Amino acid sequence: MFAVLNLLKQAGGVVFNAPRWFVAEFVPLARGNTVSARITDLCRLLGLGSIVGIMAFETRGLALLDVQRFWPVWLLDGVLAILIGNIVREVAIWLGVRIVNAFGAGFYRRGMMLDGTPFTEVFHPDGTWRRCEYPDGETICEWTDRFGACHRSVTRARSSVV
Repeated sequence: MFAVLNLLKQAGGVVFNAPRWFVAEFVPLARGNTVSARITDLCRLLGLGSIVGIMAFETRGLALLDVQRFWPVWLLDGVLAILIGNIVREVAIWLGVRIVNAFGAGFYRRGMMLDGTPFTEVFHPDGTWRRCEYPDGETICEWTDRFGACHRSVTRARSSVV
């Protein structure tokens, strides 16, 4: 019973955080004045443009039809457009990382996971990277060293003792 309730709570959290995630990951808000931030904004704009273009292309014939009858088609088209837009954005970021790293600089990225957890990523020119996630009350970091080994660290917030 508790497992089912926990699953419903998590699903509700994802549904609640989905609009916030969409804005954080696809709307090119100026988050900094660095090369990495500008490239990330451009990649987000490419992802958003892909979503809008796919939705316009997929629903052009449905716009004049009864929305109440065709809402499942609109919903599936929206999910497909977001999936493709997410792939376009991530591939563009991957290319941006390679370009920035080719000039000998690190690529810094901030974002949000679908459940609302913020994260940061750093891609260094030597091929190493670090990703930190910040769920409630803890920090989870994963990184590679120059030898290719992966590491993980979980740090929980200290509880205050009175």
